[in-house]
Amino acid sequence: MPRPANPRVRAALLEAGERLIHERGYNGAGVKEIVDAAGVPKGSFYGYFESKEALLVAVVERYWEDVQARHGALLSDPGRPPRERIAVFFAAMADDHELRNFALGCLLGSMALEMSNVSEDARASLSGTSSARRSSASASSPTWCASSAPRSAPGCRCSTHRTSTRMPSTAAGSTSRRSTG
Repeated sequence: MPRPANPRVRAALLEAGERLIHERGYNGAGVKEIVDAAGVPKGSFYGYFESKEALLVAVVERYWEDVQARHGALLSDPGRPPRERIAVFFAAMADDHELRNFALGCLLGSMALEMSNVSEDARASLSGTSSARRSSASASSPTWCASSAPRSAPGCRCSTHRTSTRMPSTAAGSTSRRSTG
């Protein structure tokens, strides 16, 4: 009969995984280093995570939940225009990084660069946090778009809703495309 799951072991694996992946990158943090840092046997890892990639997905979700808990209200403040919300949010994130002397960057950005072309699960997880950020920032504002608004969204200048017209170029007989957004 298998032993019941221990939430403290899972939490220790997540904490160690997040720290090591943030410091070394996904490819630089091995399962052995993660279980050693968590103080659990290597076999325990696979009782909580199907793979190292599954751990990464859980780490990304945990990281974003922490960011949301600390700074989520900044993105959904109806008293500020959306661009200001985003600026204030990134200023708060920069302040967080400054507290660590800019030793580590944003885990989401790092993983997006390292894993987006390698892992479909990581890409989906990172895309999900990106969608959540856009939704928070665009809440209660018809003038900003997360590329899911109708084409007629007023004031929208995103690449999805920007219109394009053909403009004559200086070369005889050729045309070029110019954005009107």
